[in-house]
Amino acid sequence: MHIRKFNNYKVIKPILKGWSDDEKFYMEDDNGAKFLLRLSDISLYDKRLEEFESLKQLSELGLSISNPIEFGTLNDNKKVYSILTWIDGVDALDVVPKLSESRQYELGYNAGLILQKIQSLKPTKPIQPWNKTIGIKIKKTIEFYNNCGFKIKNDSIIIDYILSHERFLKDRPITFQHGDYHLGNMIISNESNLSIIDFNRFSFGDPWEEFDRLIFTWKESVFFARGQIDGYFNNDVPEEFFKILSIYNARNLIASIPWSLSYSDQDLEIAIVNAKLVYDSYDGFNSYIPKWYKG
Repeated sequence: MHIRKFNNYKVIKPILKGWSDDEKFYMEDDNGAKFLLRLSDISLYDKRLEEFESLKQLSELGLSISNPIEFGTLNDNKKVYSILTWIDGVDALDVVPKLSESRQYELGYNAGLILQKIQSLKPTKPIQPWNKTIGIKIKKTIEFYNNCGFKIKNDSIIIDYILSHERFLKDRPITFQHGDYHLGNMIISNESNLSIIDFNRFSFGDPWEEFDRLIFTWKESVFFARGQIDGYFNNDVPEEFFKILSIYNARNLIASIPWSLSYSDQDLEIAIVNAKLVYDSYDGFNSYIPKWYKG
């Protein structure tokens, strides 16, 4: 493997964590500088280039993220690679739940402020109206679920809730989305600061849809999750937010079942447990403000 500017790295180790199909490696050069190397199939060239350019813009905002260093192709143009700076620290998922409740909330509040800045990026090319995009996503989600061969309890209630409330998603604004914003994609640095990683699922869409992965956060730290919402809205959370989020959470609940079936039985079991947690948090979708937020 030959990468311009990086002929003198002394360490290269594969990173096996995560759900991405990309190959990831930790690299360290002769000077001790640390980097992340990500390899993707060449079919993702345009997507990965857009991600790389977006990271440049986010870096200019002073956010604590992996800064983009180099982008190109390898293996006779069969692979696309990107090199980013490495963020030293520990997985937030392992650390945050062990902290004091006030510290968990504080870090979550900061995560909300960071998300504000991430979403300040606007599309650089024409984007179709959100109601069309989300309409297609909802249709495909329900089709995939109905055809996956596995059913969860109360699925008809959940699907009816999505379809009967879909109209509220019309005319939503469109911004840059991280795409997988939760504790599992955050690092607590050696200075106890919060850093955000793994932007490979980025897209452009409703900024409030970004909270549809919050189950992966609040099941580990309710205080962090509350703080993230409060920080994002500067302690003035509109009631409309919870109405919109309940629809996205319902869709994500249904989407998680066929997704998990493509991985393993363990992933399916986790999806089933999470689905019940979300369903119960909304009192069977009779309430749109989740119990964990109300306390």
